[in-house]
Amino acid sequence: MDVLLVRSSVYALPATQRVGAILYGGTSDMQLWPGPGPDTDLREAWGGRAMSAALEAELENGGGTLALGQSLRVQPGRLHCDFLLWIALKGSEPGATRSPAPAAELLRRSVVDALRFVAGRNVQRVAMQALGDGPGEIDRAERLAILVRAAAEYEESCFAERRPTVIDEVLICEPLGTVLRAAQAKVGRLAHAADPVPVASAVAAAGARKKPAGTRKPAVPRAKKNAPKGLSAVEAASGRAAAEPYDMHRTYAVDDYLLHAKFGVGLVAGVVDNRAILVRFEDGSERKMVHAR
Repeated sequence: MDVLLVRSSVYALPATQRVGAILYGGTSDMQLWPGPGPDTDLREAWGGRAMSAALEAELENGGGTLALGQSLRVQPGRLHCDFLLWIALKGSEPGATRSPAPAAELLRRSVVDALRFVAGRNVQRVAMQALGDGPGEIDRAERLAILVRAAAEYEESCFAERRPTVIDEVLICEPLGTVLRAAQAKVGRLAHAADPVPVASAVAAAGARKKPAGTRKPAVPRAKKNAPKGLSAVEAASGRAAAEPYDMHRTYAVDDYLLHAKFGVGLVAGVVDNRAILVRFEDGSERKMVHAR
């Protein structure tokens, strides 16, 4: 079983990396928090406001409020998966009261159980991003590391019990390069980094055919040397899921995303010096921006 750290939003994986199940950590009453955050990102990716009604129906069919650590299968909506697996990692959130983030042990144990659940449904590829958000949440890179260790524990338990893992790949997604690198440093060889396959490259590879002898290749226009280097569709989608508004007082690093009021989503391509960064934007431009002021 391969455990991959992928620099992408879990909702922006290309079609070539479609998964059987996406794991999501939510509340025991399956309510979506209305403010900015993971719940809003999920609702938008799933298909909008109708998701709340769908969750309520699933919860009613499942017998009511979930116990902490319990999982429930949910229809995927517009997500690129066969089903969403909702994991109750926090208590109920009635009204405007937020429930505390889960402790490391609950997060680890719940992910191991969730992997057993999806394996029992013959799922071969699973994806998730940093689970366990909320008040008092564990550092994001450490939460990714906990997911990696839980996947390794699941695989070890399968080996000890002499049964197949069923799952071939576990994709642990994180759009911010700095966070991903920090997680990689924590887990070492338990996981390896893998960028998502660009959609255009996948299409080209799938459509490649051996040409008969004497067949001329169609002319391919050359790219202009000074053509602006914007973001790919995958990078732009990942950035929209993770970017925070650009702040000239913040210190940025390579692979950090930011959101500019005029140019849109940007990805830090280089650090010029301790006062300037080079940013590629989704509008196709590449600009020098100030930081750490």
